[in-house]
Amino acid sequence: MDWKAAVRKKVKCCACENSMNDSEHINLIALDRAATWPMPVSGNVFAGMETKQAVAVLCDRCIAGGKAVIMYGVEWTENVENVTYHKFADLDPLPTRIHEINKAAMALLVQDPKKN
Repeated sequence: MDWKAAVRKKVKCCACENSMNDSEHINLIALDRAATWPMPVSGNVFAGMETKQAVAVLCDRCIAGGKAVIMYGVEWTENVENVTYHKFADLDPLPTRIHEINKAAMALLVQDPKKN
């Protein structure tokens, strides 16, 4: 089973808690919270590998609605064998330095083409 099929089968949406079975996309959202687990995590090449950000998986319905409240960060083991949900409120915020680096990186990526 490939990882997408495993996620659809074993992981629930971190906002609505519904199955991912009928979601066309696996929407991984980087949270502004630190991950204390190995995977899945997000990072930033500008900040280095120490920036393990927790991620959430959202279904297409929650993405389309645009107002999903993310309740969990999600952790899974290799091949999505074991899935653990971590309450968003219990996750530690990222260090301020990481927020500053992420903001600077986004400024580089999202530039107004009219100004160039």
